[in-house]
Amino acid sequence: CINEYVKACNADGERFDLLDEKYPFMQCGKDQWAADAKVKSSANLSSVFAAGNNHVHFDHCREKDRKLTFSEAAKAVCSVNLFCTSGVQGYPSTPSGAPPIYSIVKGNTLFETLVYGMVAVHQSRKDDVPFWRSQEYVEPKKQVAKISLLEGLTLPCRRICVLQEKGEIASALFEQGLNYVNYTAWNDPYVSYYQTKAGDRANLKPGIDKETWRNLDTLLNISDTSPEIVKQYFRNTNCQTVHVCTYSVVTNQASYLDMQKGEYTIPADIVRTPQRFEVLQEALAATEFTSRTLRNAVTTLAKELGSDGKTGAAVSECERTLQRYYASVKAEFFSWLCPVLQEVPGEELNMCRQEWNIKIRRICWDTYDSFAERLGADIHVLMKAQEVKKYILQKEGH
Repeated sequence: CINEYVKACNADGERFDLLDEKYPFMQCGKDQWAADAKVKSSANLSSVFAAGNNHVHFDHCREKDRKLTFSEAAKAVCSVNLFCTSGVQGYPSTPSGAPPIYSIVKGNTLFETLVYGMVAVHQSRKDDVPFWRSQEYVEPKKQVAKISLLEGLTLPCRRICVLQEKGEIASALFEQGLNYVNYTAWNDPYVSYYQTKAGDRANLKPGIDKETWRNLDTLLNISDTSPEIVKQYFRNTNCQTVHVCTYSVVTNQASYLDMQKGEYTIPADIVRTPQRFEVLQEALAATEFTSRTLRNAVTTLAKELGSDGKTGAAVSECERTLQRYYASVKAEFFSWLCPVLQEVPGEELNMCRQEWNIKIRRICWDTYDSFAERLGADIHVLMKAQEVKKYILQKEGH
C-alpha cells in the first residue's frame, strides 16, 4: 500500500518534505552548499516563468518578484531537470541532450496512468534508486558517463534548494549539476528513438511549428521507434484505443522558444495491424509532402507579387497559411482517417490511401486559394495566383 511505500522510502530519512534540511525532495540538502552559494529567483525553476533571457511577453511578472506556492514548487523541482537546456557557464542539459518529446499512455484513471507508465523491474538494478532517495553528494559540473535507469530519469542536471520566505518560495539556491556525457548510451523509456540518414541513433525532438500528432508514425511504431512504455502498453493490454500524451519544450541553446502538449486517441487495432499502420504512416508522409507543395506555391506567389521572401506581411501570411493547412488536415486525420482505417476491410486499404491523398490535396489548394484572396482581390493577383498554381501542378506532373 502507499503508506508502506512511503515508510520504506523514508527508512533512511525523510524523502518527501520539500523543505527538509538534509534530504529536501528532489533537491540538494543545505549541507551540500557553500556559504557563499548564490541565491536566485524561484522563476529559474520553471520554463513557464520569465527568467534570464527567456521571453517576458506572456509572463508579466518580473523575475525578482516571482513567488511560488509549495505545490507549484513541488511540481517545479520534479520537472526542471527533464526540460533543462545546455547553456553558458557550463550548464549541462538532460541525459537526452536537448529536451526530447516525452510520451506517456493515459488511462481512464490516475491509477491506470501510473501503471501504464511504470517500467518493468527487470530493466533496473536491484540497488538502483532515483535521485530523491540517493545519499550521494551532487558535485557541480561533474562529468558522468554511466548511469542506471532510475538515476537517468531523475538525474540532477541542476543543483537546487528552494528557500521559504513567509510561507512562499521566492528564491532558491540554483547552479550547475551533474553533466552526463554519454548521450548515445542513454535509453529513456518515455522517448522515441530512430536512426538518422547517417546511421546514427537519435531521439525525437520537438519543432517550433510542428505539433506532435505529425510524429505519430514514429511515436506509435511499436515494432521499432515508439517509446518503451508504448510498446509495453500493447504487450500487456487488449484495450480498444491508445491515448498518448506528449510533453516537450522547443529550445535554442539556453532559450525556451515554445512549450507543447499533445493528447491523441488512436484505435489500437491500427497500431497492432502492420497493414493498417503502414497506411497511417503513408498518410502522414503524404501530409508532409503536400505541405511542401503548398509552401512552394504560396512563397512563389508572394515573390511574384513583390515579396522578398524574408520579411513583410506576405511572409507572415505564408506561415499562417501553412498552419491553417495543418489544422484542417489534423481535423480530417482524427475525424475521418483513423475511424475509417479501423473499420475498412483489408482489401480496401488502398482505396483509403487514395481518398486521403485526394482530401489533403483539396485542402492544400483550397488553402492556397484563400491565401491568394487575402493578398488582394484585384484581377492581377487572381490571375497571377492561377498562373502559379498551373506552374506547380505541371511541375509535379498533374
